[in-house]
Amino acid sequence: FPTRRSSDLTIRGAYAVLEPRHARHSPHLWRAAQDGEDSWRYMGYGPFPNEAAMARFVADFASTHHPMAWAVLMIASSPSLQPSRNR
Repeated sequence: FPTRRSSDLTIRGAYAVLEPRHARHSPHLWRAAQDGEDSWRYMGYGPFPNEAAMARFVADFASTHHPMAWAVLMIASSPSLQPSRNR
């Protein structure tokens, strides 16, 4: 039986969607990282000097799929992720 790679998997919950991290998440991650210098203290990477540097890192990291990194997308803050009432 073929199995799905975790890089192809999206997990939908009532309040959030988990997606494998992808380069398209970089702008959101960059905004979230601003004014969060302490967040990097125990990380093996970062802080990044600019958005382009973070985007390169995220794209490279996302392409390896090991270890798997997930983006957490909150449904309430993303109208495009909110469940449709017509489904």
